[in-house]
Amino acid sequence: MREINAHRVTITLRDGSVFRGSINIGSSRRLSDFFRKSDNSPFIVIFDTTVGQNKEKGVYFLNWNHILWVEPNEVDDQPSFPGSITLESEPS
Repeated sequence: MREINAHRVTITLRDGSVFRGSINIGSSRRLSDFFRKSDNSPFIVIFDTTVGQNKEKGVYFLNWNHILWVEPNEVDDQPSFPGSITLESEPS
């Protein structure tokens, strides 16, 4: 059975189309790792996706060559940094 490691993203294409949905980054630990690895497939699959202002969701296969940029999305109930960060000074 194949494991899904889904991340919410916004993908903007060169023609200005905006896709908001989820991509499976598979065994990659981070979203940036997924986009840096070389894959033989010329397409990225984005699912649970809305396009522009449309509220209907679907699955789309986007050509890598048409992607202008990708932004990670935060889910409303999941902040980008779960918890707090405490900075401590090093002992002298």
